[in-house]
Amino acid sequence: MVAGQALLALAPDGVPLEAELLIPSAAVGFVRAGQRVALRYEAFPYQKFGLQGGRVRQISQSALSQAEISTLLGGQATTDGAVSRAHRA
Repeated sequence: MVAGQALLALAPDGVPLEAELLIPSAAVGFVRAGQRVALRYEAFPYQKFGLQGGRVRQISQSALSQAEISTLLGGQATTDGAVSRAHRA
């Protein structure tokens, strides 16, 4: 853990989980609102823990710059891309 890093987030029961995803610029043209997605979590190998299903709710109309992504990710960015919002199906 480092100072300022989120440890966990709490949400009330019955509230859909949402994820904000960064899509590489080369792939954003293949993603559509309403499309089903399967999320893998780096800390939980999908071979053992499975995948989390969801749907793309919204896709940003503009790409983020490297500086914006770096700020969004706390200074640990390596690529640029559009932001997509997915929600649990």
